[in-house]
Amino acid sequence: MFDAGVGAPLDELVSVVRLVAGGVDVERLDVRSAAEVVEQCAEAERILAALRVMAAARLEGAAIWRREGFRSVAAWMAAKTGSAAGPAVDALEMAGQLGPLPVVAEAFREGRLSVAQAVEIVDVAAEAPAVQEELVEAAGKLSLKGLREQCRRVKASLIVDDDERYRLVHRKRRMRAWVDRHDVGHLNATMTPDQLARVVDRIDARAGEIMEDGIRGGWFESGEAHRVDALLDLLGPDGAGPAGPHHMVHVVVDYDALVRGRTVAGERCEIPGFGPVPVTVAREMGEDAILKIILTRGVDVVGVAHGGRTIPAHLRSALEIRDPKCIVPRCDVRRNLEIDHRASWSRKLAVATAGRPRPGPLRPSPGHQQRPPLLSPDGKTTRTALPPGDS
Repeated sequence: MFDAGVGAPLDELVSVVRLVAGGVDVERLDVRSAAEVVEQCAEAERILAALRVMAAARLEGAAIWRREGFRSVAAWMAAKTGSAAGPAVDALEMAGQLGPLPVVAEAFREGRLSVAQAVEIVDVAAEAPAVQEELVEAAGKLSLKGLREQCRRVKASLIVDDDERYRLVHRKRRMRAWVDRHDVGHLNATMTPDQLARVVDRIDARAGEIMEDGIRGGWFESGEAHRVDALLDLLGPDGAGPAGPHHMVHVVVDYDALVRGRTVAGERCEIPGFGPVPVTVAREMGEDAILKIILTRGVDVVGVAHGGRTIPAHLRSALEIRDPKCIVPRCDVRRNLEIDHRASWSRKLAVATAGRPRPGPLRPSPGHQQRPPLLSPDGKTTRTALPPGDS
């Protein structure tokens, strides 16, 4: 190691970085060179961010940040980096738990993990160090959102009493509303995954109607903007809608867990995109929601139960669960996905789902056009997408 100060390697590094960065004429970079610059900068940022966080963690009991008037070392670091205090708190808590997690610590120091990725992994690995290698490997294949979902799935599988976990989340439910200094209103709510799924389902259903009207009328703005419109519309006097079930909620549950009535380690019962729920809650949801229950064994869909009357409805349910987002690696598009198919809809479920990947809408990026080998949602299994032009 080295002592920080004048003439130390870091001082020289900062000078070199400033000199190199100042000498790059980004306007004259070709596409490949610009992409390489982005990747190299990202790696350098990860390495330096790891060093910064671990150095700041050493200051936890120091007086330097107190003398400068900060309430915590996290607030001090956030001020130095010009970032929010919340992520700084998470980063320092993560750094404090790296001791018994050598695999994560090494990947973090070497720049193979970003701060955000390390925070998600440590949150799970601190309770179960045996999963750290699996999650570090997943971080190299999944987007941050995909990694977060995988960590949440692994963490849920480690809790034996999923009903107690659900009750803990329910007790922490809350909603906050405030107006910031720019006169922008904010709404933040915390609830259980099944409650969130119901809220989002209602909002998205109404937002879809509003967006259709907006497109026809020429006043469409954006999907996110019209989701706010939908929320406000549902809160109006005519927003209650007809009585009876009006939610359509997917629940993925292992067959053995459904029969048993609870999950054990390695099994799952979850609402895709929202998180795990106890098997008991999944059963209760049928009282005020239309459920699509997808039974699985491992990564295989073995059965679908819902109100659809035709084979396409069952196939669509299985595909929506197997491919909850675009199957092009690191693409997190989840809405308006296409279902490509080669065979007749009359094929059996196991055959039909094996041959129908779900790419994103209109394949907007070159990666979609080229149709590379595709990763399944677990980041492990590889499937080959259909070639361009194959319907």
